Amino acid sequence: MVNSMEFEPKFEKPSERERKEVEREKRERVEGVNRDDEKYEEYWKNYGKESTVQRIMDDIVSLNRDAAHLYETTERKQEARLNHVIWIYNNPEKLIPVYKAISQQEWKDLTDKPEVIEKVGKLLIESYNSAINFYNWRDKPKGFVIEGSKNFGMQAGNIAGVRISYQEITPLIKAIETKDQEETEIQKKYIAASIVHELTHQEREDGLVSFVKTEIASHIVQFIFNPRDNEIFNKQIEYSLNRIAERRNSEEAKEQKPIHLLYDKARYIALLIIANELTQHNEEYHDILQNDKDSHKLMALRKLQENISPENEKYLKSDVLQKIIQTNNDELVTNLIEIEELLGIQRSIIEIE
Repeated sequence: MVNSMEFEPKFEKPSERERKEVEREKRERVEGVNRDDEKYEEYWKNYGKESTVQRIMDDIVSLNRDAAHLYETTERKQEARLNHVIWIYNNPEKLIPVYKAISQQEWKDLTDKPEVIEKVGKLLIESYNSAINFYNWRDKPKGFVIEGSKNFGMQAGNIAGVRISYQEITPLIKAIETKDQEETEIQKKYIAASIVHELTHQEREDGLVSFVKTEIASHIVQFIFNPRDNEIFNKQIEYSLNRIAERRNSEEAKEQKPIHLLYDKARYIALLIIANELTQHNEEYHDILQNDKDSHKLMALRKLQENISPENEKYLKSDVLQKIIQTNNDELVTNLIEIEELLGIQRSIIEIE
């Protein structure tokens, strides 16, 4: 079990973005579209501009029709938007090759609780709305496909939308089933930031195969999206920093603690780049980073979140966000090396195996 981070943030005042987000969510309304509504049939019928896209979507929907849900987002003075959530529970002999079906038992447990399925769908679309409103993305997926694959959590997806593994949203399902509102909100914030992560990959055309350098920008943007209130992501960061501390100093840790070093390195690099940016606008944190005696500045990086003021957050979103999305992967690695040299880090994180 991962322990919660015991941060006591110095800055309780909500940022301008947080206030705007709350106001937008108040104006926005997400509702399910009934299957007998003509909008439901029209959406699927006219989904793809290309015949191949339409044919694939026709196959997905025909096999999982009772699990193909449509949602409508309405907001004052704006045109209503339709988005889908499809649960892949039926894919005989992998007729649709890219997807693995949710297990029969898992799907049976869910179909006994249709209100949970509906609630999960609405929360996914609400998270999606937060993510697409965060940045002017070139391409916006039309919805989600939830599937039974266990080798990933979320992917930017394909023509049918963002791919989410069933296991990735299991905590959300459990929170809804138990009516745990606090945990539901925690999961919703994490999912929204994860969608931002995947949209960043898509925006930058990173491809589907992950390397350290292709995961740096997406983790930076995921952090910037909600730097002070993303409990699950912040636990992942803390876990990564702890594993790096163990791995750099212990041969035994390398042998006994198999870790996903690629993501640990990417999260560390993302934090170090953000920390370097923050020092230009936060004198107190500048001193924390400079005076940290740890060989990789881990203590200072653990204090990054709690030292981001609303003004700092505004700077990250207004200036750093755009710069990071437009910086290619090799340049980000070069930036890392320059920062390590500036801070006197002798052994680059890239060298840790």
